[in-house]
Amino acid sequence: MSSEQIEEFIQATNSDRHMASRYLQKNNFDVQKAIREFFGGRMPSGDSKGPSTWYAGGSRSGVAVVSNDDPHNDQEVSLPPEPIKPLSEGPKPIRPANTDYSTAGSSKTRIRFEIENLPALTLTVNMSATVGELKEFVIANRPVLAEKPLRLVLKPNTELDNDNLTVEDGKMKMAQIQVFY
Repeated sequence: MSSEQIEEFIQATNSDRHMASRYLQKNNFDVQKAIREFFGGRMPSGDSKGPSTWYAGGSRSGVAVVSNDDPHNDQEVSLPPEPIKPLSEGPKPIRPANTDYSTAGSSKTRIRFEIENLPALTLTVNMSATVGELKEFVIANRPVLAEKPLRLVLKPNTELDNDNLTVEDGKMKMAQIQVFY
């Protein structure tokens, strides 16, 4: 390992001699490979006309660091044009009105409803609940569906078109049901 290789690595990475020799040894003294590994697989652009973006903790960390390393460039590093909105300003999650429609002392089960273009819904119901009641429970938790005719399909492909069929008779214990409207 030559002192030129160490100096080239230090210049490109702004690190110390110890770090340079460690990365160079690990990469068989190939300076370009060592620099690439130091920057998480990405080579610096070498374009000193503007700021550089690096990721603290690697590119998968999501923590971007913007810097202007060129001492001859007096361009200011600016933040992104629009600030990130706090989560409180985003869309409100749909909160279920009630997810437990079971009665104490009765046998019960959980059923997962996958609703087209809406978040899934898991309800606890009595085994004696009917398909008609299941539709009512879904509408109570997803009021946007109140004026729409619901079609329930037990996975993989069994249409639940009898509103008087019970969960037990329809073998819907721990079922996944698709809801179409």
